[in-house]
Amino acid sequence: VDYMPFDVYHHLIESFSPFAFKKVLDDKVLYDWLLPNVRLPNRYYSSCNGVIYKYIDGGGKIEIHFRNLLSALANIDNCIIKPSKDSSAGIGVRGLQVSDGVVVDYDGSLEKLLKSYRGNFVIEEKVVCCDNLRNLNPSSCNTLRIHTWRNRRENKIEFVSAFLRVGRKGSLIDNGFAGGIAIPIGENGTLSNSGCTLKTYHRYEQSDTGITFKGYKIQQFEEMVEVVCKAHHNLPHFDFIGWDVTVNNNNEVVVIEFNPDPDMRLDQLIFLDNCLLSKQEQIYKVLFNHDKDSD
Repeated sequence: VDYMPFDVYHHLIESFSPFAFKKVLDDKVLYDWLLPNVRLPNRYYSSCNGVIYKYIDGGGKIEIHFRNLLSALANIDNCIIKPSKDSSAGIGVRGLQVSDGVVVDYDGSLEKLLKSYRGNFVIEEKVVCCDNLRNLNPSSCNTLRIHTWRNRRENKIEFVSAFLRVGRKGSLIDNGFAGGIAIPIGENGTLSNSGCTLKTYHRYEQSDTGITFKGYKIQQFEEMVEVVCKAHHNLPHFDFIGWDVTVNNNNEVVVIEFNPDPDMRLDQLIFLDNCLLSKQEQIYKVLFNHDKDSD
C-alpha cells in the first residue's frame, strides 16, 4: 500500500530537484567544482560540451585539443570511459584499452568511439573495490545507491535509504538494468534477505560468488552515509539525491556520481516497499505543501 504512484514520483522529483537545474548541473565533468571535498575516481581526461580537459598531477586541469587527446590515448589501459551527461542504466560505460591506436573489443576507430559520446564524457581510472565489496563479484565496481534528502524544516540533510548493486560474473557493470543484482541495506549496514535484477526481474539470495546476502555486513557503511550527507550540502539546487558510492582497495570512500532524479519507481521492486521507507510520510507532507512550507 505504500508504493509510490508514478505521478507522485514525477511531482516529487520536479519539486525537489527541478529539471532546469539538472540540465546544467548534472554533469560529471563539473564534479571537481561542485564536490571539492569529496574523493572522486582518479580522472585522466574529460570533455564537457566538446571542451576537452587533461587532468594534471597535483590537482587541476588544462584544456587541450581533440587531436592531442587522440595522441595521448594511443596506448592506455585500466580505464573506464562513460557519458558525463544524460546517462542511465550503465549505458555507454565501458572499459577503455587502446594499443597502438587500436581500441580493444570495439568495432571502429578511437576517434569514432570518442565522438559517439557527443562531446560529453569522462575517462578515469577503474576503481578497485575493497575486499568486502569485491568478494561479491570481482569483475565489477560494486556500488551503493544512497538516497539523501534536504529536510528544510529541520535545516539538515537526512539519510533515507540505501541498496547495494552487485555485478554478475564477468560483467564490468553493476547496474540492475545490465543484469546486476540490487540488494536493500538496513540502517545498520547489513544486507536484506534477497535482492533482484530489473531486466529481467528475478530475485536472488546469493551473489554469483556464492555469498549469501542475508546479514552480510557492508564495510564502512556509516562512513559512506556521512560522506554523501556532507556532500549534499554543496548542492543547494537539489533536495533529493541518489548517490553512487563505493569503498576502494585503500579503504577510502569514493563517490562515483550523484543522481538528482533517481528512478525510485523501479527502486520499489528492489525494496519490495516504497524506498522512502520511514521518511515517506514526512517527505510527502513537505511535498504536498511544498510552496506553503518554503515561504
